[in-house]
Amino acid sequence: MSDNLELLRSTAALSGSNANFIEEIYEQYLQDPGSVSDEWRNHFDQMQSQQADAVADVPHSPVRQHFALLARDLNHPTGLTESTLTADAAEKQAAVLRLINAYRVRGHQHAELDPLTYVTGWMYRIFLRHFII
Repeated sequence: MSDNLELLRSTAALSGSNANFIEEIYEQYLQDPGSVSDEWRNHFDQMQSQQADAVADVPHSPVRQHFALLARDLNHPTGLTESTLTADAAEKQAAVLRLINAYRVRGHQHAELDPLTYVTGWMYRIFLRHFII
């Protein structure tokens, strides 16, 4: 348990209200590692060495800017149009949405939560055949 507490203590400053500040420093580090202090550079180097098998991280700000431009561009096709779905596919999609809604609304009644297995009265059951999927 003390290892977990030590991990929490050592990383507590990296979250919460400090997250935006640290993300900005990390962005600077990704663009130019020499632009941050030695302490931060060592910390970020150590983070990347611990994840040696992972793909190298890239700055997120260009990606965010690109998506912001796409959102503002009204002429850019979104990929979803009414003609994209056939009538059969649209009906299946509607059935899936009805099934999801049924689990949202009635899922707690379908779950087996009673350790005594005491069930009274009629209970709404969710069956796939009702949704014709």
